[in-house]
Amino acid sequence: MKRFSLFLALFAFGLTTTATATPTTNNKAAEATTQQWNAFSKNLVNALVSGHEGLQTAAMSRVVQYGDKVNVDDAMFEVMSLYRNHTDENVRRLAVVTLGNMNSDWAISYLERAERFEKSTVVRRTIQAVVSDYKAAL
Repeated sequence: MKRFSLFLALFAFGLTTTATATPTTNNKAAEATTQQWNAFSKNLVNALVSGHEGLQTAAMSRVVQYGDKVNVDDAMFEVMSLYRNHTDENVRRLAVVTLGNMNSDWAISYLERAERFEKSTVVRRTIQAVVSDYKAAL
């Protein structure tokens, strides 16, 4: 029950942050949009390094959603740490997908190396899919 209520809270938080915290892409000047995305990226990095699991998972889902527009490279090691050390398999999978959406060759090569040692079949298959998608997009 506790996990279900946490899921609902995170889902509701995700909907409100999507509606209020994401930069708008209307017909505004490109410079203003770039500044908004940079500010949003900085907030995502702050959430990822916060150590609060709810903020981290919400931020990772936003990186997955807006990966091509945000730059969260400063939080790459925190996301890797979530992948390696978290006890929940779903959070580990989310971290893998987040690393794939960071558009970093270094993160992809890390995932390729880590895949050989992954014990969870589901996480290993997620890694394979992320690496495959990244290489197909090149």
